[in-house]
Amino acid sequence: MTAPTQANPAEGIFFVGGYDPAGHQVNVGLRLVNVQTDSSVSPPVVYGDIPVNVEVTTNGPAVQRVDAQSGDFVAGSIVDLATLLTKFTAALDGSGFIQTHQKLGGSDLADTNAMPTITDIQQMILNGKAYSCSTGLVTAAANMAASFFVPNTSAKNVLIWSVRVMYSNASQISDFRSLTADDTSITAGTSDAGNVLNLKAGGPASSSGFAMHHASGVTAPAVSAASLPLDEVLNQVNANAELLSPGMFILIPAGTAAGIAVYTGTTASGKWAVVVRFVEY
Repeated sequence: MTAPTQANPAEGIFFVGGYDPAGHQVNVGLRLVNVQTDSSVSPPVVYGDIPVNVEVTTNGPAVQRVDAQSGDFVAGSIVDLATLLTKFTAALDGSGFIQTHQKLGGSDLADTNAMPTITDIQQMILNGKAYSCSTGLVTAAANMAASFFVPNTSAKNVLIWSVRVMYSNASQISDFRSLTADDTSITAGTSDAGNVLNLKAGGPASSSGFAMHHASGVTAPAVSAASLPLDEVLNQVNANAELLSPGMFILIPAGTAAGIAVYTGTTASGKWAVVVRFVEY
């Protein structure tokens, strides 16, 4: 042929077989245009153009989802791009900067999930979660001792942040112990739990179920798993001694039976007292 308007030769028409959506067999004929014969090769080759009109219709979901592949995001971790953008936007502060969150035990820090610092203790005092319990001023007898113990039925975390001892007669050593069982020689004495007070006036009562006792004539028992030494403190005459070193705390988690005891080598003279300060959360 010499012009594309002329009829194609037989070689310019071919058919593609297939099935329509209803299952009927159909043959689609394709007619070449601009058919030419290349006689430079043997045998000659007939070639031409197939005019095709392509129409693309999108009829998918309103939200295009991510197709997670092996090695990519875990399927379902990112539902769609909008979700990803929402999470990213939520991480921004009012100035458009990414916010960071300090966590402890998998949760954001708060007064109920706080790093044990003085600032947090003060905040807990403001929130009515801090307490103080004292033996009161006791006329000393030989070998005074006190214990503070939280039962395993407690639903509260108890963080002890101060243990103070005072003896007015002479410089004596206080044996400071960690307990996993309360000392029955001390619990046989006087109960002091009724002396507890919330460090926020009008704050709620303690709900940890702790017990505090003091007794005379009690010396520290032999070291065992139930009574381990925390420290040996020499309290100066006519002075108070803080038994917890600066920055030291004792945490008794909820559901854990634990406590502390103080054994002071007093004589039968002078005044003696122990004070325990703690928070419940």
